[in-house]
Amino acid sequence: MAYLERAEAGVKLYYQERGEGPALLLINGLSQSAANWTSQVSSLSEGYRVITFDCRGQGRSDLGQEPLDIDVHVSDVLALLDHLGVERVHPVGFSHGARIGLRLAAYHPERVERLVLTGMGADDGVFRRTLVRVWREVLRLGGVEALAWALLAATMTGAPIALYGFSRHFSVTRTVGHFFRLKFDREVLDFAIPQSLNMMLNLGMVRLDSLMLSGFVSANAVGIYSLISDLTQLIRLAKMAFSSVFSPLVARYQAQNNRQGIRDALHTLVRFTSALSIPLLIIMMVMYPHFVLSPDEAWTDGRVFPWLLAIGPMMSCFFGLAGNLLLMTGHARLLLLNSVVCGILNLVLNLLFIPRFGLLGAALATGISNFAISFMQIVEMGYYEKLTMPPRLYAWIMAAAALPLAAAAFVFTDAGQAVVAMLPGQTLFTQSTVYTGLAIAFYVAILFLPPGGFHKAPLEWIRRRKAEAA
Repeated sequence: MAYLERAEAGVKLYYQERGEGPALLLINGLSQSAANWTSQVSSLSEGYRVITFDCRGQGRSDLGQEPLDIDVHVSDVLALLDHLGVERVHPVGFSHGARIGLRLAAYHPERVERLVLTGMGADDGVFRRTLVRVWREVLRLGGVEALAWALLAATMTGAPIALYGFSRHFSVTRTVGHFFRLKFDREVLDFAIPQSLNMMLNLGMVRLDSLMLSGFVSANAVGIYSLISDLTQLIRLAKMAFSSVFSPLVARYQAQNNRQGIRDALHTLVRFTSALSIPLLIIMMVMYPHFVLSPDEAWTDGRVFPWLLAIGPMMSCFFGLAGNLLLMTGHARLLLLNSVVCGILNLVLNLLFIPRFGLLGAALATGISNFAISFMQIVEMGYYEKLTMPPRLYAWIMAAAALPLAAAAFVFTDAGQAVVAMLPGQTLFTQSTVYTGLAIAFYVAILFLPPGGFHKAPLEWIRRRKAEAA
């Protein structure tokens, strides 16, 4: 029996070797030992130098006094490879062992030949961070030009697939032919060009903070910030789900000169978009560490900047239909002007805040800019279309959301974590999910249960719409 003694940790790790050839490292699952690989070793050792070992606390290896996490196991793997004189290895990991193999490849790619993962699911956070490290390695080896060529190659690989899918439903030749006819509809261009530029600027404003952050903070910090930004953008789904219904309604009522119809549609759909945004916000604010980090990692960044990043999506859900209304009533150029002004504001604020406050400064700059664009749209809707948002509705929603949102903010305090730990569930993720569900259930109960509650006005509006259709 062979052992690796790690004197600095006070542990001995059991390992076995068999066969000759390229080094193949088999890493056990959580409740397994090297003995679980017996049948695989018998076959694989005919062409490989197969190495099996017991992780700390498994089989014949010592547990030690050090708290265990993935990084500790990775350090043991590296020590074992050094002990055996193996420069590069093919790790094969099962379940928990696959997580060890993935971390080894992500942080020590120079020691990994090829990686085999079985019986695991890598969360998006692990994937994103691995991808960032790949980009950084490409930059280190070949510079910006190498990264540009790599991204171009990836794009060109997907382009033929997309073209094939397009050709199955549309005529490629007719589509290409339209590009060379040079026939323009002035009315369409007056609508399409400002709106296209508006959407481009809005997308740029979402990404500008991440781009500027890269000049002041580490790549890991930028990656965390970008992930949180992407997650908070999912809150906009509450608005996007109804804007596709709202826009054609506005166009129809505008053609009929039915101002009351536009107002009723606006107030009714705003009920849905604003009310649905609160549960999404609660989910994001309680669960984002679980979405971004692996189970063995701790959140070390600030807790405030995710809330600031949520300002834009929440403003969109509460007031964003004002922008749709302005667009469908012929104010595309006005929306473009709003985007230009707020884009410049965002740039200036990022330049002022990021060097001083880092992630918090970027989130603050983006939050202020998003608030500004929503405020401008509300004022313009009132001035040009003589329509206002329903303030009593917002007051009722925020009253119902006050305690659940406070609970979402409270969850990361020591007392909050103690409450989560008392909830049913085998893992912190499960307990946090239960906590989130309770907060949302409380919000829904306050919102719907009182007499004359939230749901009655939308139901009446839906009945009127059915009557109109009949």
